Amino acid sequence: MYKRKSPKLTHADTMGSLQAAWRSQILTTSADYKRAVQTGDFSGLTKKADNPKLTIDELKSLANDFPEVKVVMEDAGNHCQGVCDEYQSVTDDLESGGADKPTAIERVKAQGEKMKAECIANFDASTERVLALIEGLPDDNQQKAADFWDAISIKFAVFVSEVLTQVETIFETVIEWLSQVWEQVKQCWSLVKEIWTKFWAWLQDLQA
Repeated sequence: MYKRKSPKLTHADTMGSLQAAWRSQILTTSADYKRAVQTGDFSGLTKKADNPKLTIDELKSLANDFPEVKVVMEDAGNHCQGVCDEYQSVTDDLESGGADKPTAIERVKAQGEKMKAECIANFDASTERVLALIEGLPDDNQQKAADFWDAISIKFAVFVSEVLTQVETIFETVIEWLSQVWEQVKQCWSLVKEIWTKFWAWLQDLQA
Protein backbone atom coordinates (compact mmCIF):
# COMPACT_ATOMS: atom_id res chain seq x y z
CA MET A 1 0.00 0.00 0.00
CA TYR A 2 1.26 3.43 -0.91
CA LYS A 3 2.05 5.64 2.07
CA ARG A 4 2.51 9.32 1.60
CA LYS A 5 5.81 10.48 2.96
CA SER A 6 5.72 13.36 5.40
CA PRO A 7 7.67 16.33 4.10
CA LYS A 8 11.02 16.70 5.76
CA LEU A 9 11.09 19.78 7.97
CA THR A 10 13.98 22.11 7.43
CA HIS A 11 15.55 24.27 10.12
CA ALA A 12 13.74 27.25 8.63
CA ASP A 13 10.40 25.40 8.93
CA THR A 14 11.06 24.66 12.59
CA MET A 15 12.08 28.22 13.37
CA GLY A 16 9.02 29.55 11.54
CA SER A 17 6.75 27.32 13.59
CA LEU A 18 8.35 28.43 16.84
CA GLN A 19 8.06 32.05 15.83
CA ALA A 20 4.38 31.58 15.03
CA ALA A 21 3.90 30.10 18.52
CA TRP A 22 5.36 33.00 20.49
CA ARG A 23 3.71 35.61 18.29
CA SER A 24 0.36 33.91 18.73
CA GLN A 25 0.91 33.78 22.49
CA ILE A 26 1.51 37.53 22.70
CA LEU A 27 -1.33 38.44 20.35
CA THR A 28 -3.77 36.23 22.26
CA THR A 29 -3.01 37.97 25.55
CA SER A 30 -3.34 41.34 23.84
CA ALA A 31 -6.77 40.38 22.51
CA ASP A 32 -7.81 39.07 25.93
CA TYR A 33 -6.74 42.37 27.52
CA LYS A 34 -8.68 44.43 24.99
CA ARG A 35 -11.80 42.31 25.48
CA ALA A 36 -11.49 42.55 29.26
CA VAL A 37 -11.17 46.35 29.27
CA GLN A 38 -14.14 46.68 26.92
CA THR A 39 -16.41 44.31 28.85
CA GLY A 40 -15.10 44.69 32.39
CA ASP A 41 -14.67 40.92 32.64
CA PHE A 42 -11.10 40.16 33.69
CA SER A 43 -11.89 36.71 35.10
CA GLY A 44 -9.89 34.84 32.46
CA LEU A 45 -6.78 36.95 32.94
CA THR A 46 -7.16 36.91 36.71
CA LYS A 47 -7.32 33.12 36.64
CA LYS A 48 -4.07 33.02 34.67
CA ALA A 49 -2.46 35.44 37.13
CA ASP A 50 -3.54 33.23 40.03
CA ASN A 51 -1.94 30.23 38.32
CA PRO A 52 1.29 31.64 36.86
CA LYS A 53 3.47 29.55 34.58
CA LEU A 54 6.62 31.22 35.91
CA THR A 55 7.85 31.48 39.48
CA ILE A 56 8.93 34.83 40.89
CA ASP A 57 12.56 33.70 40.70
CA GLU A 58 12.12 32.82 37.03
CA LEU A 59 10.52 36.22 36.40
CA LYS A 60 13.42 37.97 38.08
CA SER A 61 15.87 36.00 35.97
CA LEU A 62 14.02 36.92 32.78
CA ALA A 63 13.79 40.56 33.84
CA ASN A 64 17.57 40.52 34.08
CA ASP A 65 17.90 38.80 30.70
CA PHE A 66 15.41 41.04 28.88
CA PRO A 67 15.45 44.52 30.49
CA GLU A 68 14.24 46.05 27.23
CA VAL A 69 11.00 44.07 27.50
CA LYS A 70 10.48 45.35 31.04
CA VAL A 71 10.98 48.91 29.78
CA VAL A 72 8.00 48.48 27.44
CA MET A 73 5.87 47.51 30.43
CA GLU A 74 7.15 50.48 32.41
CA ASP A 75 6.11 52.77 29.55
CA ALA A 76 2.68 51.12 29.39
CA GLY A 77 2.22 51.62 33.11
CA ASN A 78 3.31 55.25 32.95
CA HIS A 79 0.87 55.95 30.14
CA CYS A 80 -2.06 54.28 31.86
CA GLN A 81 -1.32 56.04 35.13
CA GLY A 82 -1.13 59.33 33.24
CA VAL A 83 -4.59 58.70 31.80
CA CYS A 84 -5.84 58.17 35.36
CA ASP A 85 -4.32 61.49 36.42
CA GLU A 86 -6.06 63.19 33.51
CA TYR A 87 -9.37 61.65 34.56
CA GLN A 88 -8.88 62.82 38.15
CA SER A 89 -8.24 66.37 36.95
CA VAL A 90 -11.67 66.24 35.29
CA THR A 91 -13.45 65.26 38.51
CA ASP A 92 -11.45 67.91 40.40
CA ASP A 93 -12.59 70.53 37.88
CA LEU A 94 -16.20 69.38 38.19
CA GLU A 95 -16.05 69.78 41.94
CA SER A 96 -14.31 73.16 41.94
CA GLY A 97 -16.63 74.44 39.22
CA GLY A 98 -19.77 73.43 41.12
CA ALA A 99 -21.02 71.25 38.24
CA ASP A 100 -24.61 70.07 38.35
CA LYS A 101 -25.52 66.37 38.23
CA PRO A 102 -26.29 66.07 34.46
CA THR A 103 -23.05 67.82 33.53
CA ALA A 104 -21.03 65.70 35.94
CA ILE A 105 -22.55 62.44 34.70
CA GLU A 106 -21.93 63.36 31.05
CA ARG A 107 -18.29 64.35 31.57
CA VAL A 108 -17.44 61.46 33.90
CA LYS A 109 -18.95 58.94 31.51
CA ALA A 110 -17.12 60.44 28.52
CA GLN A 111 -13.81 60.52 30.39
CA GLY A 112 -14.24 56.92 31.50
CA GLU A 113 -14.77 55.78 27.93
CA LYS A 114 -11.80 57.84 26.77
CA MET A 115 -9.64 56.28 29.45
CA LYS A 116 -10.58 52.74 28.38
CA ALA A 117 -9.94 53.54 24.72
CA GLU A 118 -6.52 55.03 25.48
CA CYS A 119 -5.52 52.11 27.70
CA ILE A 120 -6.41 49.71 24.89
CA ALA A 121 -4.63 51.76 22.22
CA ASN A 122 -1.54 52.04 24.40
CA PHE A 123 -1.45 48.30 25.05
CA ASP A 124 -1.87 47.62 21.32
CA ALA A 125 1.12 49.88 20.66
CA SER A 126 3.10 48.16 23.42
CA THR A 127 2.29 44.78 21.89
CA GLU A 128 3.55 45.86 18.47
CA ARG A 129 6.67 47.27 20.07
CA VAL A 130 7.38 44.02 21.92
CA LEU A 131 6.74 41.91 18.84
CA ALA A 132 9.31 43.94 16.90
CA LEU A 133 11.74 43.80 19.79
CA ILE A 134 11.51 40.03 20.18
CA GLU A 135 11.76 39.57 16.42
CA GLY A 136 15.25 41.02 16.64
CA LEU A 137 16.42 38.62 19.34
CA PRO A 138 18.31 35.39 18.65
CA ASP A 139 15.94 32.52 17.86
CA ASP A 140 16.70 30.67 21.08
CA ASN A 141 15.74 33.72 23.17
CA GLN A 142 12.48 34.63 21.49
CA GLN A 143 10.19 32.23 23.35
CA LYS A 144 11.78 33.14 26.70
CA ALA A 145 11.23 36.84 26.07
CA ALA A 146 7.66 36.15 24.95
CA ASP A 147 6.98 34.16 28.13
CA PHE A 148 8.31 37.06 30.19
CA TRP A 149 6.16 39.64 28.40
CA ASP A 150 3.11 37.39 28.64
CA ALA A 151 3.56 36.94 32.39
CA ILE A 152 4.01 40.62 33.21
CA SER A 153 1.19 41.59 30.81
CA ILE A 154 -1.23 39.32 32.62
CA LYS A 155 -0.17 40.77 35.96
CA PHE A 156 -0.52 44.28 34.56
CA ALA A 157 -4.05 43.44 33.44
CA VAL A 158 -4.97 42.50 37.01
CA PHE A 159 -3.80 45.89 38.28
CA VAL A 160 -5.74 47.61 35.49
CA SER A 161 -8.86 45.67 36.45
CA GLU A 162 -8.56 47.01 39.99
CA VAL A 163 -8.20 50.55 38.65
CA LEU A 164 -11.24 50.16 36.41
CA THR A 165 -13.26 48.88 39.36
CA GLN A 166 -12.62 52.22 41.08
CA VAL A 167 -13.42 54.10 37.86
CA GLU A 168 -16.76 52.31 37.70
CA THR A 169 -17.39 53.18 41.35
CA ILE A 170 -16.71 56.84 40.56
CA PHE A 171 -19.34 56.77 37.82
CA GLU A 172 -21.87 55.08 40.10
CA THR A 173 -21.12 57.59 42.85
CA VAL A 174 -21.80 60.52 40.53
CA ILE A 175 -25.06 58.94 39.38
CA GLU A 176 -26.19 58.54 43.00
CA TRP A 177 -25.23 62.20 43.64
CA LEU A 178 -25.24 62.05 47.42
CA SER A 179 -24.24 65.03 49.55
CA GLN A 180 -20.65 63.79 49.91
CA VAL A 181 -20.28 62.83 46.24
CA TRP A 182 -16.89 64.45 45.67
CA GLU A 183 -15.44 63.17 48.93
CA GLN A 184 -16.40 59.67 47.84
CA VAL A 185 -14.82 60.26 44.44
CA LYS A 186 -11.60 61.41 46.13
CA GLN A 187 -11.57 58.21 48.17
CA CYS A 188 -11.71 56.22 44.93
CA TRP A 189 -8.79 58.17 43.50
CA SER A 190 -6.85 57.53 46.69
CA LEU A 191 -7.38 53.79 46.15
CA VAL A 192 -6.28 54.14 42.52
CA LYS A 193 -3.02 55.72 43.68
CA GLU A 194 -2.50 52.78 46.06
CA ILE A 195 -3.05 50.33 43.20
CA TRP A 196 -0.42 52.04 41.06
CA THR A 197 1.97 52.12 44.00
CA LYS A 198 1.56 48.34 44.32
CA PHE A 199 2.10 47.88 40.59
CA TRP A 200 5.37 49.83 40.59
CA ALA A 201 6.56 48.03 43.72
CA TRP A 202 5.84 44.67 42.06
CA LEU A 203 7.62 45.64 38.84
CA GLN A 204 10.58 47.09 40.71
CA ASP A 205 10.86 43.92 42.79
CA LEU A 206 11.62 41.97 39.62
CA GLN A 207 14.96 43.74 39.56
CA ALA A 208 15.84 42.70 43.12
